[in-house]
This record gives sequence, structure tokens and C-alpha cells, in this order.
Amino acid sequence: MKYKIIPEPEKAITKQIKIKQETNLLNNSGFLNVSGWSRKPLVIFNETNIKADKKRIKKWEHYTFYNKNYCGGITISDIATVGMGSMLGFAEVMYQEW
Repeated sequence: MKYKIIPEPEKAITKQIKIKQETNLLNNSGFLNVSGWSRKPLVIFNETNIKADKKRIKKWEHYTFYNKNYCGGITISDIATVGMGSMLGFAEVMYQEW
């Protein structure tokens, strides 16, 4: 039997929308309610709607920040058996055109 870990591209397409108001991440059946992005945290993670075994729940938050000179990201994750965090940053590199 052939297993597909990653869905075929044409079957995995989602429409990314700009989220403008608070909304639940999951619907009452435990399926994804919204797929998109926002400029501030507006998606409510309602863990009670998850139907999976609690040991299989993986949670993480990722924040990206940037300005003219710097950029970076922070990720905090909890994958039920392990928790971890990471931070990545870059500074503008000064260079001279020749």
C-alpha cells in the first residue's frame, strides 16, 4: 500500500485571507475554521474543539518582526512531550557598491 504523507499540491490549496476580526481557529467539529494571516493576534485557539488524543496535540506560536535595519522571528512550541523555543535575528550588513 502506498502512503502519502504530503498531500498532492492541487489538493492542498487554501485561500489565504486577511483576518480582520477575532475568529476561532477550529470549528466545533475540530476542523480548521480559517486559513489566513493578520497584523495582530486575532485567531482564538479553542483547544476544547480538538478531537485528537491530548498526547498528539502540537502547539506553537511564531512571531516575525522587522524594520529598516533588523529582522527576526521567535517561535515557542509545545509538542505534548517536549517544549522548546527559538529566536533568530539578522542585522543589516553594510556594504559598498563597486
